[in-house]
Amino acid sequence: MSAVKPKLALLVLSFVIALPASVWFLRSSPENFPLDDAYIHLGYARSLASGAGFSFNPGEHSFGTTSPLWVFALASAVSWINPYWLALTISFLSFCASLFLSSLIIFREAEQKNWARLDGLLTALFPALFLVSFGNYLWLVFSGMETALWVALILAAVYFSIREKPSWIGYLFLGLAGLCRMESLLLVPVAFFWQIFNVKDRRKVWAGNLAALLIAFSFYVYAHFALGSFFPVTRSGKLASDLFNSGLSLKGGMSFMFRHIAYIKLTQPQMFLLIGYTILVSAIWIAARRRAKFRLGKVGAFSIFALLVFAYHDQFFRSTLIITPYHNMRYQVLFFPALALGLMRASMELISWSAFPRGRTALRSIFLLIVLLAVSFSRMPGWRKLYRDQSRHIQDVHLQAAKWCKQNLPPSARIACFDIGSLRFLSGRYVIDLGGLVDPGIAPYLTAKQTGPYLKDKKATHYIELGTPGSERVTGVEKDAGKLYQLTPMANFAGARIQEPVLLHSWEMKVYKINWIENKDTP
Repeated sequence: MSAVKPKLALLVLSFVIALPASVWFLRSSPENFPLDDAYIHLGYARSLASGAGFSFNPGEHSFGTTSPLWVFALASAVSWINPYWLALTISFLSFCASLFLSSLIIFREAEQKNWARLDGLLTALFPALFLVSFGNYLWLVFSGMETALWVALILAAVYFSIREKPSWIGYLFLGLAGLCRMESLLLVPVAFFWQIFNVKDRRKVWAGNLAALLIAFSFYVYAHFALGSFFPVTRSGKLASDLFNSGLSLKGGMSFMFRHIAYIKLTQPQMFLLIGYTILVSAIWIAARRRAKFRLGKVGAFSIFALLVFAYHDQFFRSTLIITPYHNMRYQVLFFPALALGLMRASMELISWSAFPRGRTALRSIFLLIVLLAVSFSRMPGWRKLYRDQSRHIQDVHLQAAKWCKQNLPPSARIACFDIGSLRFLSGRYVIDLGGLVDPGIAPYLTAKQTGPYLKDKKATHYIELGTPGSERVTGVEKDAGKLYQLTPMANFAGARIQEPVLLHSWEMKVYKINWIENKDTP
């Protein structure tokens, strides 16, 4: 069997595994996403596709997306393909790619151990089967965000770069990953130092990593001069609204870590068993090889990068208690493929040490897969229900509010709101961002928790307040009610209360007309 045939088999099997799992997971969910933020990317994509440039509101260029590459991918076809199905298709293809690449990484490990091809194929399927069996990961894949694309690019960068003869395509994927999420640049030093110690062609190492940096930095330099910010504006807005905080802090970092542990205990406690198993077997393996030359492989490099991403958020961009982990571990999504790869790498060592005859490696692999997957699958139905309920919530509240604004407010309306994605995308009205995601000018007002003067400067005509737990504690719009303006209720949209592990959105949206008080510097 040639080297191509096993890879082709893994590619086909990855698609075969991903398709039924995805169809089952999405079945009975409405045709919209469980996150309002997904529509921010779609809004930027539509503006870009229409020739309006990188802008949220027409004529106002801004850097209000954390994933430029995701916006470019959506913009490529958003004008002629249903936006929901476009994002879903790209996410599904990225999902298939992540399953394929994670399997390839393990298959390469099996080849290096001189395992039989059949044993290697069966073992390589584990990461793919593991990932499709974890509902939290599927929730993230189909959230409408860049998550699946980012994971696929990171896996591709690791697969093609962490080798003695790194491929140029690996550096391309490394650069594209930096365009997908800025924290991907932390993978560049990981790849560079690994290659410095393991690659003979030092010129290629330097040239390739510099090329990856140029690919990523090209857009961020453009954003600095054309959009007014080198970094996504979302960071400063979230810090100003006190939903995130930053700065070296042992106490803050420990709290951030324990919130993730509490989340895992609540949503998928079986992961503690899998994590403990991986750590125990890995520790025994490292101790057994203490006299041998230790060599970091693809799995180790990927895991180190995942830890670096967590450390970055832990110290420099950590979410607060009410929303941690952010978007059901969207920022820490690498945890799932890292655990899948680590589990299988540890299991390969366990299989190699076992007392079974060599000819039964395949049977041992299958047995181990069954046991671990049975543990993983236990919470899948609950995640499927959560995805459906949260998607219905977005449909009943955010989408209905946006459609109401389109039908009942004049085209000249200027609507201020904290959640802005679907409101702008579906209403077509000018939206004033009260969360600081697209306009850094609101930051000082958010810090003071009094945005009335900002509404005056932006000539707001309407305001949408988020209900329970409420956006007022962040925006302070009502502090100037009766001073600068009166708020007249116009409509209210409320959704059914659902149980969710982390707060994603409020339960209701209240639409007000802003009546500016005379002699109060009305707009």
